[in-house]
Amino acid sequence: MDQEVKSLTYRITRLCIAALIIIVIFSFSPYNYSNEIGMVQPKKENSFIARPNKETNVEASFPGGKEDLEVLVSDAVEKSGLNVKSQDSSTTRIMQITVDAEGVVTNAKTVGVQTDSISSIALKAIEDGPQWRPAIIDGIPVASTIEQTLDLSFKSTDDVSPSLDN
Repeated sequence: MDQEVKSLTYRITRLCIAALIIIVIFSFSPYNYSNEIGMVQPKKENSFIARPNKETNVEASFPGGKEDLEVLVSDAVEKSGLNVKSQDSSTTRIMQITVDAEGVVTNAKTVGVQTDSISSIALKAIEDGPQWRPAIIDGIPVASTIEQTLDLSFKSTDDVSPSLDN
């Protein structure tokens, strides 16, 4: 009887050690076995530190916000020497802007209008402007594309020289 107890104790100890080894292996595995849909997926780079909640997800943004972006573009149009007529002293453009994970604008284009000289200057100002804040998903910077409506206003220059705008 004493031999049977020792044998049973030995088997239970071996099973517990095996279970502990499996738990440790899966804890440090490069795969995430506990996702919502039950599929094995690689872990994200910083997933072992903390799991941020979904409220930490943000879209890419210009460092000073929409207002500073509008000022940057309006100033670029005014400094370009473009002859802006009084009826064109304010305009709206919708820009589609792609920002990579480092905050660099990799692509920008106008949406819904034919590209004119104001749009071309705006696109160049956005692409050559300061670094953006990248989008954040689950606490990790990612590349993303946003649409930004810009309400631009300029000082009109009612000259006799022809306008470069459409």
